[in-house]
Formats: sequence, structure tokens, C-alpha cells
Amino acid sequence: MLRRAPILTFFSAWGAAVQVNNLDKTIGEQHARDILSYIAKYVNYYYPSLKQYIRYQIDHANTYEPQLLAHIAHLFVSTCQHMPLMQDLVNQAVRHGSSKEGCVQYVSMHLIMFKDIVDTNCPHSLFHTLNRNGRSDELDASMLSPDCVISIGGPVEKRFGEARHFVRQAFNEPSTPTNNQAFYHCPLSVRLLSRAGQTPVYYRHETHEITVDEVLKGDVVDLNQADMATTTVSDDLGILKQDIGMSILKPFWENIPDLQPSDMSSWKSLVKTLTERCLVTWRTHAKDGNRPCGCPTQNTSAIDQILIHWSVQNDFNDDGRLILQQIVVALEVNNGCQFGQPPPPSTRIIHASKETEKDIMNKLDKVLNQILITFVRTVFA
Repeated sequence: MLRRAPILTFFSAWGAAVQVNNLDKTIGEQHARDILSYIAKYVNYYYPSLKQYIRYQIDHANTYEPQLLAHIAHLFVSTCQHMPLMQDLVNQAVRHGSSKEGCVQYVSMHLIMFKDIVDTNCPHSLFHTLNRNGRSDELDASMLSPDCVISIGGPVEKRFGEARHFVRQAFNEPSTPTNNQAFYHCPLSVRLLSRAGQTPVYYRHETHEITVDEVLKGDVVDLNQADMATTTVSDDLGILKQDIGMSILKPFWENIPDLQPSDMSSWKSLVKTLTERCLVTWRTHAKDGNRPCGCPTQNTSAIDQILIHWSVQNDFNDDGRLILQQIVVALEVNNGCQFGQPPPPSTRIIHASKETEKDIMNKLDKVLNQILITFVRTVFA
């Protein structure tokens, strides 16, 4: 369907917040740049292959062309007959220090920032792009006039999406008087409104929210402290840590034969499969002279036995080894003997109990907790 490769854009409308919600201009711009910079550093570190397909943009003083914005605002007020939706939007604006007039302006800005209506005759760039290295005029043009825009958000964004739909339909009516209609481009708009993780994104400062600044200053030593984060923040941190765990294990995971896609569909399934593979390797190495493999077991650490057996010893970094070490330690405690040794008569078979599986998940969460803190202090500093 598309003529160009898809581009993922992380966008901050700090300029709109300054105009509508009276956000401090200096603080707003700095926070917007910091947030996008953190995302970029995370992506570049853990997903370097995606770098070329991602853009980071912010709005600016000329993003919302006054004549187009006024026309969109008029269409919104005159065509949106869904009173419950309108009231929800107004209430939301008031909670953020704005008003009904500010609500209308902010909703109207969404049609410009989401590229529902693009002024192709605009003399300046629609947004400022933070990673402009090596960009060409052709790329600028493709970003200005996309084939299709897919917007992703939570329940709050859904309201804006419904309002955008009303205005977009009205704008495209043949009878609608619009100046320089030929200069406007309305790409195919797919409102894919879903949640980022298990809970909606929070739109306010949370009590005891753990910030990057606090981690950088060394004030945070444990992301799991119960008195430092609400459930919402804890859920988001959990999603982030699990994503980091999967990205750490992926390079070697792809080299293990006969794995199904479902084995890496989630952090829980990945750990479960990894634990089962460790158990299979242990049972094989415990057969002594009857082993079908030629892996060295004498004076060889459990981690090296596993990696050699899987033929991935060169694909495992220190963080990956640390994750694997926690699994092995839990399995050794569960079975009452060292990795590679035959099970004691009372055990009969090398296995992992339900309690051990829970213990492994808890141990790995603590490991990822420290990996995330170290990452922030190393890369974000």
C-alpha cells in the first residue's frame, strides 16, 4: 500500500502545551528534548537496527499556521455534535489548567500535529527534527506528506482521535469553503488507538515517581522500593525491564535451533523456555560416559557448559551471563546438587518446581533492576 518505508515518530507537542496550558517555555522545551533524547539513546543502545526508521520531532512557533488553525477550530465547534465527548475534552482541559477555549484550540492543534491536514505550501518545516544527521530534502518531503498516519495512544488520545475524525470529515466535504484547498494534503489516517503496555500512559506527575534525575544523582538504588512508585509507575518499569531482558538475550537466542516464535513472545515465556533448556542440558551432562555430546564438564563452570552445549559461547555478553547465572543457581538449590551432576536418589530427576520458577522470575527482576539503573547512569549521564 505504501510507497515509502514506514517511519516511527516520537513527537512532543511542548509548544502547544505552552500556548494552551501555560507551560513554562524554557522548562517545556528542555523537558521535551530530554525525553526524546532518552528514548533515542535507549533505542540506539538496545535496538540499533531500528535507528534508521525512527524520527524524533517537536513542534515550534510556526507549526500551527493561524489561518489553518482558525479554520479547523471553526469546523470542530460547528460539526462536533457529540456533547459527552465535548464535555470530556473540556473537563480534561480544565484539569490541566486550561479552559473551554483552550480545549478547542488544543483539539484543533491535534489535526496539524497528527498530520491529518498538511499544508504542502507552507514555507517552513512543520516540525523540528532532533536527529537530522544525513537527512535529504526528499526525506523531508516524505515526512511532510506521508501516505498514511497511524496514531497510537491510550484512552485520553482516543477522545482526541474521535474529535479529529469529526473535523477531518468536515474538512474533506466538497462544499466546505477552504482557502487554497489544492495546497492541503490529507493522508490516509488510521486511528490505531491502543495501550502502551498493560495500563494507559499517565498524564500527570505521579506521587514518588522515579525520575531519571534521581537515578543519575544516585538517590535511587532499587526501582522496586514499595514507597517510591505507584502501581502505574511500577507497571511501566516492569514493561521496560522485561523489554531490556529480551533484547539482551535475543542475539544468542536466535542461534539456538528448533525454537518456536512463541518461545520469545514474552519475557515470561522466554525465561520458561530458557529454564527448560538449562534442565535438558543438565540431564544430558549428568549421564557421564553415556552422554551423546562431547562437551567438557570437568573443571568447567555451569555457564560455560551450557553455552558450549548450545554453541553460543561467543554470543553471550556479561548481562546475559548474569541472567543465566541466576537461573542456574536457583536450579541447583532446587535440586540439591551442582549443575551437571546426577540428581540425588531422593530427587530422581532434575526439575524445577513451581516455587523455583517464581524464585527465578524474582531473581531476574532484581538483576534487570540493576541493569536498568546502570544503563541510565552510563548512557544518560
